[in-house]
Amino acid sequence: MSDRANLPSQDQLLLIYDGQCLLCNRFIKTSLQNDNSNRLRAAALQDYNRFENLPKLDAKVDSIVLLWKEEVYYKSDAVLTVKTELSSIPLFYRMLRIIPRFVRDAVYDLVAANRHRWFGKSESCILPTPDLRSKYLMSEQELRTFFNTKEYA
Repeated sequence: MSDRANLPSQDQLLLIYDGQCLLCNRFIKTSLQNDNSNRLRAAALQDYNRFENLPKLDAKVDSIVLLWKEEVYYKSDAVLTVKTELSSIPLFYRMLRIIPRFVRDAVYDLVAANRHRWFGKSESCILPTPDLRSKYLMSEQELRTFFNTKEYA
């Protein structure tokens, strides 16, 4: 079965992030808190990469990835897509797409390269608060259930 067939359904969004990055954790927590439609789930990259038979990600990824609508979004596209989908002002984030991707990604890469120095790093993945725990996919079973494919039954 191809990786594309294993991606989440049209309504589900899965944000995969660096669980040790404090900036990434703040972005994830804020995004989950703003998810009024309960469509967003999050998984630490460190957890995701431990399990086999999940859709493969670019091996160079070390920050944020979005899986949605049978597509994989990286860098600024991942951030803007999440913000557009969950924001009460999606037009603002859509307008940011006017900026060419290579410019947006250059800014993203600059922040990503310095995020631990500027915002801090935890020695281990940060555990979610009890009120958000159900939105975090932390085990292989939770991830497989999320993808809901025959391979994972």
